[in-house]
Amino acid sequence: MKADEWRNLSTIFIPLALISMWGEGTSHASLEEGAQLRRILDHTMFLVSAISLACMRTMTQTRSDAYLKYMTQYLKQLAVLHPDIDYRPNHHMSMHLPHFLRLFGPVRSWWCFPFERLIGQLQRLLSNHKLGVLFRTLVRISSCLTNKSGQMESTLLESFLRAGKLKRWLAKPDCPAVIKECKQLFDKVYAPKVPDSDHSNNLPVDVADEIPAMRSRTIPDDLRGLLVHANEVTMSARVRHKGIVYSSSKTHLGNSLVYFYPRGNRASSLIPGCIKYVYHERDMTYLAIQRQLPASNTVHDPFALYPHFPAKVYAARLSEPLERVELDWIFSHYARWNFSSEYAVVLSLNRVRILLFAWISNSYFKPSGINVDNNHPLNSCVLCSFG
Repeated sequence: MKADEWRNLSTIFIPLALISMWGEGTSHASLEEGAQLRRILDHTMFLVSAISLACMRTMTQTRSDAYLKYMTQYLKQLAVLHPDIDYRPNHHMSMHLPHFLRLFGPVRSWWCFPFERLIGQLQRLLSNHKLGVLFRTLVRISSCLTNKSGQMESTLLESFLRAGKLKRWLAKPDCPAVIKECKQLFDKVYAPKVPDSDHSNNLPVDVADEIPAMRSRTIPDDLRGLLVHANEVTMSARVRHKGIVYSSSKTHLGNSLVYFYPRGNRASSLIPGCIKYVYHERDMTYLAIQRQLPASNTVHDPFALYPHFPAKVYAARLSEPLERVELDWIFSHYARWNFSSEYAVVLSLNRVRILLFAWISNSYFKPSGINVDNNHPLNSCVLCSFG
């Protein structure tokens, strides 16, 4: 598994499973066992919340302080709950992250994943397999082109530089038309076969024909009510908008789960929904979405106790009526897990803003203008969006 896959496992799948099994309202063999598992769960969620905050694509002083608070609580209780585990250098280094977050911003600006991906690309390049002094490539790149380093490093670096120069040349506006024709051939072979919605109408015919998502088909009956020009509609399996792929639920369930602004009103609360159809009407691309139905007011939500883990319990069912949604109304994808036949948990995958579905408690927040009342849950339930 790659580092990013470990991150997804630890910040999405494991928390969803643990809260469902050990969270508030779950049953156990004894009260002592339930209390111990709950303490382990809360301790684990300190680390999950810290990781989620550190990996956000925007950084604020508040988030940096919250990260430090969670990591401090996690490390303090580590030796208590797990006395057989010793502290590691990574535990010490984690306490320095807030300082770097304030200095350099989000970790995406300075983590090593881009360099690791670059190494992977270099490893896949054809070479002559004659080993040399690889560290000289990293210390002094110019030496790779001299006889001071091995032939393999020179081959890899020269191939990589040629490919980079070619890509840059093809992307320049003053690139000759003849060369741009070659770019279309490169795109047909190497580029993703999903058209961007902003340019789907300008695709060459031969490119569009090779994209199954662009073929017309019979219009479903439940979609006809949303159409204005039924005779000028084509259906798609997926569409890419601003670099993000959205799919119908039959094509890819994960890419069909999205938060959106109802009617494009960004002042309203975000709504989770599932894309049933992607269709193109005249010069516009639309999504036909079924809303995720809310859970009953009597259902206890164990995820609400962890404010920086933006998960919330919903009904497992989707609304029958379809809703017409424009691509610009989409906020982010979300993950969904049906943990029973009646209920599902929805987790926002957005890494720019944090959606907090939380019971306000005195231990977490004391917001001005809000009456915090732990004895009256309905007076303490809010939906917050922190930019």
